[in-house]
Amino acid sequence: MAESTPAPATPAQADTREAELRERLQQQPEDLDALTALAVVCADAGRFGEGRDLLERAIVLNGNDPRLHLSAAGMAANEDDLDAAATAYRKALLLRSDLPAAHVGLGQIAEARGQFSTAEEHFNEALKIDAEDADAMLGLARLRLQQNHVEQAVQMFAQVTQHHPKHARALAGYGQALIMRGMPEQAGRPLKRALELDPKLVSARLLLGHVELYRGNVAPAEKAYREVLHAQPSNADALAGLGDALRAQERFEEAFLAYDAARRLQPDVETLTTLRATCLGAMGRESEAIDDLRQYIDDHPRCQGPRLLLADIHRNRGQRDQALALWQQAAEADENDALAHAELAMIHEADGDHEAAAAAAAKSLEDNRAHVRLMRARAALRRKDHAPAHRELLALKGAGLPEFLKHYRFPQIGLVHYQAGRRAGAVPAFPGGH
Repeated sequence: MAESTPAPATPAQADTREAELRERLQQQPEDLDALTALAVVCADAGRFGEGRDLLERAIVLNGNDPRLHLSAAGMAANEDDLDAAATAYRKALLLRSDLPAAHVGLGQIAEARGQFSTAEEHFNEALKIDAEDADAMLGLARLRLQQNHVEQAVQMFAQVTQHHPKHARALAGYGQALIMRGMPEQAGRPLKRALELDPKLVSARLLLGHVELYRGNVAPAEKAYREVLHAQPSNADALAGLGDALRAQERFEEAFLAYDAARRLQPDVETLTTLRATCLGAMGRESEAIDDLRQYIDDHPRCQGPRLLLADIHRNRGQRDQALALWQQAAEADENDALAHAELAMIHEADGDHEAAAAAAAKSLEDNRAHVRLMRARAALRRKDHAPAHRELLALKGAGLPEFLKHYRFPQIGLVHYQAGRRAGAVPAFPGGH
C-alpha cells in the first residue's frame, strides 16, 4: 500500500489542534467538521484505529458523503484491514462513480493480494477519469515491475516523474526500477530527490543504502540502513543490508548479529543463513557455521545456497569427497543450477575425467546468471589468473541485477572486482594505497 505523507504540522501544533477539536466535540458531539478534522489529526499521528472510530461517527451523521468513505477506506488500509478498506471504497463509488482515488485504492488492494489483472483494471479506470492521476500511473508502473517487465517499468516511472516531479514515491519507484534494470549508478539521483521531498520515505532510504553499498560507499550505506531501522526496527531488508555494510568493513561480529536478527524475521530466506555462516567462519567459528548449514539443509532439503557454501568449506578444508557429494546433491536438486554444474566441472577436470567435466561445463554455460560469472571469477583468482577474472566481473556488471542481488551481495562483488582488476592492472589503486 502507499506510504502516508508526513504531516506538515509540528508535534506541538498537532497537539494544540487536537485539544481544540476535542473541546469542540465536548460542546457539540455531532460537529461533523470537528469529527473529520480530528480523524485526520489522529491519522497523521499514526492512530488509524482512533481515526476510523471518529469517521464512523461522522458517517452515521452523513453517510451520503463519499469523501468520508474514502477517508475511512484509507485508514482501514493503513491498518492492513483490506476487506474493510475495499468495502469503503466501493461504497464511495456507489455514491459517486467518478472518484479516481477509490479506483486507485481498490487497485492497490488487488495489487497487495497479487491480483494484478484486477489491479490494472482499477488503475486504468482511474486514468479514464483523470489521465494525469499520479497514483494510478504509479500503480501501473509498479505492476510492470512486479511482473518483471523491467524495461517498460523504467519508462513508465520516468513518465510519472516527468508529469509529477515532486511525487516522492514515484521518484523512489523510479530508483528501484533503475536498480533492477542494472543501472544502480543512475538510481541515486531520483532516490535522493525523493528523500528531499519526503525524509520519512523508508523505501527510498533503503534503496539508497543499496546504491551506496554498490558504489563502495560503505559508511553512507551503513548510515542509511541504521536510519531505516530507527524508523522500522523489524525491517529485515535493512538488517540484511546493515550486515552487508558491516561485513564489507570486516566487522564480522556486528554483521553476524545483523544477519541473525534478519534471519529470525525471515527464517526461510536461505541467503541470510549463507551470509550468517560466512561471518561465523570469518570469526573463527567455522564448526558452528558447518553445524548451522547442515541443520538448515536438513530443514530445507531443496535449498541451494547453504549447500553450495558448505561444499566450498569442505573443499577449502581439503575434504574433496564431502564437497563433491554436496555439489552433486545440488545439481540433482536443481538441474538448472549452473553454479553446481560449474563446480562439478572443475572437480572432474582436476580428476582427469575430461568427458564428465565437459558435460558439467556445458550445463553451466547454458546459464548466464550473475553468480555463475562470479564463480568463474573466483576460480580464476584461485589460479592467480587475474585478467580473465576481471573480464568475468566486468561482464557481471551487465548481468541480471535481481539475480545478482539475490545470490551475492554488493560488498563481495565490489571487493572481488577491485582485487581482480587491480592485479590485472585494469583499475588504479584506491586513494591512500588501499
